[in-house]
This record gives sequence, C-alpha cells and structure tokens, in this order.
Amino acid sequence: MNPAILLVDDEQSICSALHRTFKRNKYRVFQANNGQQALSVLKENHIDVVVSDQKMPGMSGTQLLTIVKKRYPKIGRIILSGYSNKEDLSDSISKAGVDKFLSKPWNDEQLIKSVNNSIAKPSIKTDVNNGFGIADAIPELPCDTENIKKQKITIAKKSTIKDAFTQLHIDLEHAIKNDALLLEEHQCISRIANDTTLRYLKFSWPDFLGINHRGLINTAYQADYIRDLFTWYLLKSIEHMEYHSERDEDIIIDLFYPLFLRDASLILLLKKLISQKPNIILRVSFELLQDYRLEALLSNIYRSNKCLMLNIGAFMIDVNQLKNTPIKYIEIEKSSNVPSNHLLTEMHSNMTSAAREKLIKTVLSRSSQKVQQEYAQEVGVDFW
Repeated sequence: MNPAILLVDDEQSICSALHRTFKRNKYRVFQANNGQQALSVLKENHIDVVVSDQKMPGMSGTQLLTIVKKRYPKIGRIILSGYSNKEDLSDSISKAGVDKFLSKPWNDEQLIKSVNNSIAKPSIKTDVNNGFGIADAIPELPCDTENIKKQKITIAKKSTIKDAFTQLHIDLEHAIKNDALLLEEHQCISRIANDTTLRYLKFSWPDFLGINHRGLINTAYQADYIRDLFTWYLLKSIEHMEYHSERDEDIIIDLFYPLFLRDASLILLLKKLISQKPNIILRVSFELLQDYRLEALLSNIYRSNKCLMLNIGAFMIDVNQLKNTPIKYIEIEKSSNVPSNHLLTEMHSNMTSAAREKLIKTVLSRSSQKVQQEYAQEVGVDFW
C-alpha cells in the first residue's frame, strides 16, 4: 500500500498545492485545516507522516506534533512553515521530536525526500523504566513541580512527567464527574466600551493546585475529557445565570470546544444559556468563526446583534473582513516569539484604530499580567 500523508495547514491554497505534489508521487493524501481536525483524522486513519504548518489558529504545528509524538510515536513529523527562523522554535521543535523543519516556499524534490526519510527512519524505543524520552513525549504540564509535590504524587526521578500527567487525567475526570471544578467570574473593565463591565466565566482546579482555565482545557484535550468539561461548563454557566438573573453586564462564554456544533445536546444547552442572558458574548477562535454551522446558529439566536469576541492571539487580521460578521470584540495578546515586537506593536495599533472605525472594540487577554498591561498601553487597547 502506498504511504499515507496528512497535510495540516489553515490556508486551503497551501493544502491544495501540497495535495497535488504528493498525489503525483503516489501518496495517499489526507488534509486538515487545524490541529483538532488533524487529531480526528489520525484517530480514524493509518498515517505514515504528518506535514504541518507552524502558525495556525488554536494549536501550533509544534503543539500538534508533540501530541502526535506522544500518541503515535511511529508517525513521521515535519514542520513546513513560512516562519524561517528555526532557532526561535528550537525548544518546541525538540519537544515535538520534529524530523525536519522546512521553510516556505518549499522545493518539491527536497520536500518529497524529507518525507521519505521521515517514514524510513528507525523506530526509537523508549524505555519507560529509565525515563529516557518521557519529558519530550508529553506536552507541557499546566502546573509546576512544586504543585505536583503538594499533590503528593509519588514521583520517581525517572518517570516524573508521565506519573504527573496520569494523575492529572484521573483527577480531572473525577472533578468533572463529581461537579467539583470551580466556576469563577472574572471582571473585565473596558474603557473603550464606555466603561462597560465585562464578566468572563472561567473555571479552575478545586484545590490548592490553582491550575488555570487554559491549563485545564489543555489537560482535558489530552485526557479526552474535553466534551465532558464543556458540558459541565455550560451547565454551571446556566446555573450561574439563574442565580444572577438581575445583572445587565455582558457575560463572556468561552466556546473552547469547536466540535459542539456537531452535538445537538450541546447546542440545546447553549441555546438555553443564551435565552437566560440575551447579552452573552461568545468567545470564538478563527477556526470556529469559519464554520458555517456557527453562522446558522447565531442567525437563529441573535439575528444581527454583535455577539462574538474573536480571539486572534498575536496574529494580525484585516479588520475589513469582519465588517459583515457579528464581532463585537477582538481579543489580542503579546507574543515574544515574533521577529519584531516594535513592528507588531505598530501593526496592532493600526488594527485597533481600524476596528474602532467599524465599531469593534479591542481587548488584550491577561495571560501575563505585567507584560500585557504594558503592551496594552503601547497599542492603546483595553487590558483585562
């Protein structure tokens, strides 16, 4: 049987060009436009090598390949990126066990050769008893070593990360099933929005570990409990709305599980949540924004209201493309992994001005308080 390749890129034109190249060379070709789609393809098909872009909405190429390395260690892993500075990504590339880093635009002959070499490489057997390779095989933990010690996990030097992740998976499943996670309300003051108060509903770990909202989402994806976590989140949000029915602030609900659009029961829960609080703001990724099912859902619920917060991370977007979408806020963040922070600052500032002209507000996410606060002043956006 001919070798099977999975192409992962959020630009359809790139996927199409690569598809033609590999078809000519007798490969069986699968495609995905983001990390989550890629993991779904891998779950249902035999794949010999994954060729992934680096910068994609939701999950980067190295994050995807780190998961691939853990779950499917025999699959070849190649990064094909428009970002040419390999040194800046060296730690991530090492963690993901990438076989080859290639820059765009690519040379077809070199690409085919790299893919063939990746498929033909000898399997590396990891001895779990000596712990060699375990740190590279598992994605970054959403808690630090001190927290793991507090959790009183028995940690042998040779299998620290493996044991910690196993325990986190068990604890997360237990917390979801026993309704033990904490739903918290984070107040977000928006000066640009005429001093409007935004309230962001997040969840956290129930004990002293203090694992944050994003850390729990990442762990839930790894442990395959993400649907359970999202269901719990919607149910607790409905309960929260019932308790605070007298409030008039905008409430931000994070649609962190894009596959909910395929699940009728989850859609019903979201509709119930929105019916209790009509001025809910739904936080979405680019991936979700491009799903036609989201547009259909919103047209039924919100009509023409501005009801979305679009998280673009550290990327730049053409605000003109959003003029016919129900975007109320653009959420950006500062990234240290960019060639020129000064240039990015200027571009974000220009984007903010363009967004204001179209009555779209901009906010800066609170991933690192001090850094983000300083950056907010530079680009003239709200910090929350």
